[in-house]
Amino acid sequence: MPSTQPQPVEPASLVSESSTTTPPAVAERASNTESSPAAVKPAPSRDAQVAQLYADCVADTQTPFGQVAAGGEGRPVAVIGDSITTQIRERLTADPSHHWVVWSRCGATVQTALDAGAVTLVQAENPDVVVVALGTNDAGFPSPVPGSSAGFEGRARQLLNQLAWVPCVAWVTAGQVGDPVLQAEIDRVNALVRATGVRVVDWGHEVESDPGLLLDHVHLSRDGTDRRWQLTVDAANGC
Repeated sequence: MPSTQPQPVEPASLVSESSTTTPPAVAERASNTESSPAAVKPAPSRDAQVAQLYADCVADTQTPFGQVAAGGEGRPVAVIGDSITTQIRERLTADPSHHWVVWSRCGATVQTALDAGAVTLVQAENPDVVVVALGTNDAGFPSPVPGSSAGFEGRARQLLNQLAWVPCVAWVTAGQVGDPVLQAEIDRVNALVRATGVRVVDWGHEVESDPGLLLDHVHLSRDGTDRRWQLTVDAANGC
């Protein structure tokens, strides 16, 4: 009959240590995870940013026309604009320097702003300043043809007549890069804006001086968002 050998008993101290110590492979992985810097997410490509912008615009147009957002303190300032204004809408309403009332929507023209009663919507806040930032879509964006801006002067004057009660009105000119047909129509629109005698804020010149302000032909890059926001604030402060 074979003899039975007693099994070695692990000392209590070793049992305790082995039950509380992380296995070496796991410990190494944990150490690497803690010491490694967080992965830096690459910035989206220009095409991806444009695609997201247009997706946001589609979502924006599904809601009732004329997105009105208000925020900030101080004297009330209204902005009436299109998708370019929509790009800075949240930043404006988060700015405490004025009580911003922003009416904007992707694809807006002067005519659609008139039809939607944009002036009536912002008038509820009794603004001392109104910054009009329309004209790009009146020039035919995104599919301009010669003559796209026909009739713009009459519509612009009609809008300004509706704003006659406002102490100070400023109009931000349109700007673009890369499309000669659109540029010709924008030049006409900007000239007609100047012909009304309204105070002009020259975004067109800003874009001409620095095309990097734009993501596509007309919409704002990250730098463009900063510049356009500051230009709008300056327009309000200049009134």
